[in-house]
Amino acid sequence: MSKYLLGFSRSLLFWPRKSRRFYQYFFSYVLLVVTLLIIVGGVVYETFLSTLQREVENSMMATLTQAKDAVDTRLHEMNRMAAQIAANPQLTPFITDTGGYGQYQAVAELKKYRSTNIFISDVVLYYNSRNSSQMYGASGTYSTDQFFNDVYNYQHWSKDEFINHLPISPVMRPMEPVKMAGMNPAHFSTYLYPLSVNSSKPYGAILFLIEEHSLTSLIKSTLKDYNGYMYLFNENNDKVISISNGEGHDEAEDLSATIQSAALKAEDSLSVNNRKYSVVKLQSEYNHWSYVSVIPKDQFMAKVYKIRNIFNYTIAFILVLGVCLAFSFSITNYKPLIKLAEALKKRQHPQASPASTDELDFISNTVGTITEENEALLSRLKSQAGVMRETYLLMLLKGKIKNPNEWKDLEFVNVPLDKPYFAVMLFMIDEYNKFISENNQSMQDIIQYSLAKITEELSMEIGSGLALERLGDRGVALLVNIEEGFHDTQTLEQLAYKAKEWFKHYFHFTVTVGIGEVCSDPAMIYQSYLQAENGVRYRFVKGNDSVICYEHLENDRQENYRYPIQQERQLIKAIKQGNREDAQRNIKEIMQYIIDNQITIEEAECICYSIVNTIKRTLIELDIEEDGFIDQTLEKLLVPRFETLDELETLVINCCQKVRDYVAGRKDDHLFTRMIAYVNQHYCNHMISLETIAAFFGVSPSYATRFFKEHTGQPLMRYIDMLRMEKAKTMLKTTDLPLKELIGEIGYVDSSIFIRKFKKYEGRTPIQYRNMLKN
Repeated sequence: MSKYLLGFSRSLLFWPRKSRRFYQYFFSYVLLVVTLLIIVGGVVYETFLSTLQREVENSMMATLTQAKDAVDTRLHEMNRMAAQIAANPQLTPFITDTGGYGQYQAVAELKKYRSTNIFISDVVLYYNSRNSSQMYGASGTYSTDQFFNDVYNYQHWSKDEFINHLPISPVMRPMEPVKMAGMNPAHFSTYLYPLSVNSSKPYGAILFLIEEHSLTSLIKSTLKDYNGYMYLFNENNDKVISISNGEGHDEAEDLSATIQSAALKAEDSLSVNNRKYSVVKLQSEYNHWSYVSVIPKDQFMAKVYKIRNIFNYTIAFILVLGVCLAFSFSITNYKPLIKLAEALKKRQHPQASPASTDELDFISNTVGTITEENEALLSRLKSQAGVMRETYLLMLLKGKIKNPNEWKDLEFVNVPLDKPYFAVMLFMIDEYNKFISENNQSMQDIIQYSLAKITEELSMEIGSGLALERLGDRGVALLVNIEEGFHDTQTLEQLAYKAKEWFKHYFHFTVTVGIGEVCSDPAMIYQSYLQAENGVRYRFVKGNDSVICYEHLENDRQENYRYPIQQERQLIKAIKQGNREDAQRNIKEIMQYIIDNQITIEEAECICYSIVNTIKRTLIELDIEEDGFIDQTLEKLLVPRFETLDELETLVINCCQKVRDYVAGRKDDHLFTRMIAYVNQHYCNHMISLETIAAFFGVSPSYATRFFKEHTGQPLMRYIDMLRMEKAKTMLKTTDLPLKELIGEIGYVDSSIFIRKFKKYEGRTPIQYRNMLKN
């Protein structure tokens, strides 16, 4: 306590009288204390009241049970005694009616029975007989008149009522006043036992007279130290006896009437004359008598009031102490707040005054400003997080992370490597030129992003995966961190096939997958990456849409290979001859040789480069000038832009076709030059014809006319006729030669043929043409 008082006294020195936030703290603590005290006080008070009442009722129930058991025992004893009397041969009606000794003997027997049970004051035997009206008791023999008038003068019971209303079952009369000869009046309760029991017409009865103090001694203990009432009701709900302890007689009668008319539970409450009572009722299973105790509630409420006052004083003390502690706690919690506000004011806003306003608002505003600045910084960091992750992942794949501190940085950039095995898989998009031509840049980004995410998601089946997009702008590199039990090559191949089929199904493009070997050392990830990269290169041999595992390549690799020199020589010959079919067949044989012999990718590339160099050398030997297409095709062949052997084969065949066409074209140009010169020189010779020209140049007439038409656009003989017509027009214009001589000069023999052809060309005859020129 001294410690709290010392803290409270110190708190007073730091009392911020102008701070709203401090008073909010203080009154919130006070409100908390008051609320708790109200709740706890109410619960404790109600609990204590109900508990005390329940304890009183339980105590009453226990004492009632004891009283019930005692009374039931006495009644059981009287029932047994009555049965013994009825069976006693000395107490039969025949013996008692003889008079004299028989009556004396009956009195003696009854005295014996009375002496065995001190609970009974007297026991009386009565036989309903016409010859006798005697009653035999332990105290003597009496006539019925004498018994009811002198010996036991009942205030509410007469001889006639007794004789005319003998009970058919045992019954207890209520406690009532009785005058006795030579004695003070007393209260007796009479227990009548019929002879015989349950008979419709009893022939007698046994009366057990019980003094009031004998019965009250059994049940008075139920009230203990409480003031109240105790009632005993028989099976007919008639009051047998009532006991009051410190309470009035009038209230007892009112309560008795209320109890008799109400259907009470074992524990109940009553209100009589504006007074509340607690009632406990117990019924005997032996004779169905009811035992009821009634205690005024204000009696045990007095104890509650006394304890309540103590409780109230305690609550008041706790309230005062709570207010003091609330003040102390408010100061304690306020100190860090004001210190923080002062510190923020010095750092952020020197002109602000947190103590004069609301410190928490000041701190919130300041922290909000700082948070916004931090969020902006964090946003910039997050925007670079992907780049940092890709940078570190690329460094990891390239084998540039060797420092232990750099390994720790991988977790910071969200590159966790917490599983025991590692492997690298490369997913390269096939026919990349077609891919970029059919998709714009944004679609390319979406497709590559999708490929990266699906590979990462599929890798979660065997561990986890980290995908790196835009690896050379061709595909995705996937670093797989593998769980124990999934580190076999077959599992990685299954993952690759799933990703490949997914990509083909949704984007209608194929990918080639290269798989490096599985390793357990993170430093060997670079080796796995190189192996996967080498596996992807084998797409050149194996074709697109393949899954290529480096481990299988190592197993399939052959030691030596034979260069296809014979096919190369035949290719050179076909190119020089301009034979397209032979060139194409030789190229296919070379490509098939590469596939069938399972040579390494380096060896395959050497063969392909040799073919390209052979083609280049052949062009030089043929002194062929490279046109735009041949130049472009050779550039594609010399620079490794082809992805597969099929693509290379197509390019080489196209190149050879152009070379063949060039060679063939050059031969045709030479033939045309010679043919046109020959025609221009000999067209005036009447012996020239299609057959003579074809024979001169060693070709067929049909080829000659077709070849000439391809170069000039008109048949050979029509070209000769055109030359002759031009010559004839010139001679008609410049000479006066007769037509017959002119025809011989230009190569015609038949004048009619010449005239018809001239008229066809010029629309008029030669003579008409000459006359037109003269005019």
